Amino acid sequence: MLSSDVNDLDRRFGEFCFSQVRGQLKGAYLPEERIYCIEAAGEDGNQVESLVRNIIDRGAWPSDDYQRLRDIGFVHETADSYRRTDSRDFIVGELERTLHNGRAGRLLEAYHDFHRIREKDTGNRVLTAIQTGQGVLLFDDTGRGLERAESYLQYNADNFFSPIHRNTDKLGVYYFSTDNARLVEKARECGRMFTSDDRCRFIPAKAEFLRSDILRGCKPAVECDMFPDLARYREMLKTFKLRESEPAFNIGILDRLCRTGNLDEMPENRNFRHFCSFSSLHLQMNHSFLSSQADTLLGSSMRQAVSDTARRILQNEYDVRGYELPTPDTRRRREKKPEKTGKKTKIGR
Repeated sequence: MLSSDVNDLDRRFGEFCFSQVRGQLKGAYLPEERIYCIEAAGEDGNQVESLVRNIIDRGAWPSDDYQRLRDIGFVHETADSYRRTDSRDFIVGELERTLHNGRAGRLLEAYHDFHRIREKDTGNRVLTAIQTGQGVLLFDDTGRGLERAESYLQYNADNFFSPIHRNTDKLGVYYFSTDNARLVEKARECGRMFTSDDRCRFIPAKAEFLRSDILRGCKPAVECDMFPDLARYREMLKTFKLRESEPAFNIGILDRLCRTGNLDEMPENRNFRHFCSFSSLHLQMNHSFLSSQADTLLGSSMRQAVSDTARRILQNEYDVRGYELPTPDTRRRREKKPEKTGKKTKIGR
């Protein structure tokens, strides 16, 4: 952790330490990690970034001021809640009291042993594999690993209608244990593909997908149909308890309007961003003489107008699989005249 405010450093460091512990305790064990407190007063953004890169690349730590994650976890779990403050001084004070108390010291040692044994027991580690048409990503069962798996599922839900899933018929989630050191290491390395802030967002450009054959013979614990429509999108959200995104919701409604031309499918509220594109048609088709002409040629024409409007928006304002604008090559193929077959076709009214 870096800070440019010396007076605020103690509190911020403590809050950060406890937040890391709470996140990691959501998993199977606390990994062996250190959290460093580095004073960076007067540094601008570029200099701070350079400092961090130097630390990562060369291991040149400019500070011996750090706390072990497992020590912080012990304090988090055992400290008296009435005395507790989320600060560095509190963590240091509790650890000093622990080291001067024989029984508490033994408890701390046992706490370290517990998490150390669980971390090394790779045969009993459970990996999560998420498979799409792009390949497979693996996640370990630490708190952060589980958080990243959920973030990746959210990314796939947010991009449910995207062309990135043109080769994805189903999204599968697998859970398995393995002694394969390469797979275990790949699962541990998943953090490189996510932002390091609290939002933990997936970074597609950094993704390192594995081949699907690593799951040969395995059956998914959960499977979602990725056919691009609103019903299946909502089913995925329900299955994994994910958040609905505004763009995906709008795309789902537009897709349904494009398929049916039926404005009864449109939400009658402003949550639908393109409401104004259809409001006049909706008024005309439901509150004029047209409301009783649904089965006529004119009614069919109006539904086609709804469908064409939805298609126009999908093609021009979004990137949606199945609605990609034709490229010059596809246009030329479509415009190519059919070969002569020896028969003439008359076209008339």
